[in-house]
Amino acid sequence: MSTEGKSMNSFNAKQDKKSVTGRAVILALLFLALIFAVLYVVTLNSSLGWFAQNRRVGGRNMQVGVESDTYDLLVERGTEYDTVLLGGDDKYPGIDTFKAAVAALGYSFTATSTETSSEISFELVNEVATRSDGVDYYYLNPGACGTLTIYLKPKSGVSDVVAHLDISIGGYVNEYENDVLVLNEMTSATALDLLKGHILFFTERTGASQEYYKYNGLITDGLLTYDTSQHAKSTKPGKTDCYEITLYWEWPVLYQNIYDMTGAAAFDDRYPPELTDYVDDNREYFFASIRNTNDLDVLNDEYNDGDQAIGENADFITVTITPIQ
Repeated sequence: MSTEGKSMNSFNAKQDKKSVTGRAVILALLFLALIFAVLYVVTLNSSLGWFAQNRRVGGRNMQVGVESDTYDLLVERGTEYDTVLLGGDDKYPGIDTFKAAVAALGYSFTATSTETSSEISFELVNEVATRSDGVDYYYLNPGACGTLTIYLKPKSGVSDVVAHLDISIGGYVNEYENDVLVLNEMTSATALDLLKGHILFFTERTGASQEYYKYNGLITDGLLTYDTSQHAKSTKPGKTDCYEITLYWEWPVLYQNIYDMTGAAAFDDRYPPELTDYVDDNREYFFASIRNTNDLDVLNDEYNDGDQAIGENADFITVTITPIQ
């Protein structure tokens, strides 16, 4: 990428007046379109994952299930989705209907281990709250970040495990057919590609808070390999016979953030140097249409348009995590 125009910006990078104005308009539209609840579903034989998209749905639920001859996965479930407001209303209206649809596919919302259910659900940790009327809502939208934690437990008689997990992103959209609302698979190749660059996963993170986070171990090929012989077992009570696997995710709010905070010339090395190559080698993952340019203003606008394209083409974003034997 060109280094022309690089500036010493904060995490919420400022652009010129034209770009800031354009972004403000886009964000006004995206606030309705790109607010997601997050559910991951992972199974060995049939894999489905969900990010529920709805302006009144929370963003802290993740579902994972896996069945293996050598290990089980354990999870810890939160209660954010079960929250009721002081007036008695559900904090996230509509989530019960969504969870019922997922449960109908066989995914448990009560099991905490694949020892008892091969398809289990739990909450993704989203560290960025949206505050409204004094209440914190955890939505997944541009600017959000958090963690994905599971516990790998080798089965009895198994010492070391090498787990290979394939991570892919897709989506579904609500559409009317003959006046009936149906769920169809997302087909926009452009939007499917954009998901790979707008929601980034890493294996390492340092820093005490979002403003100071620094990431390493960018997952660029959708493949995560975890070798228990290279790690110590968890010290967490109740999990001492397990290995803790934590991934860190972030949806950069602006391309300016990526540009200013990646590579050797970055004033703030928030992102690892390999993100520069990932962008240049896969521009269709980051920019909506105009990609063969190093004009920073154009790329900023195209990244914003990518956020918009995701919202226009998906009501549910799917994340599939498939064990590779």
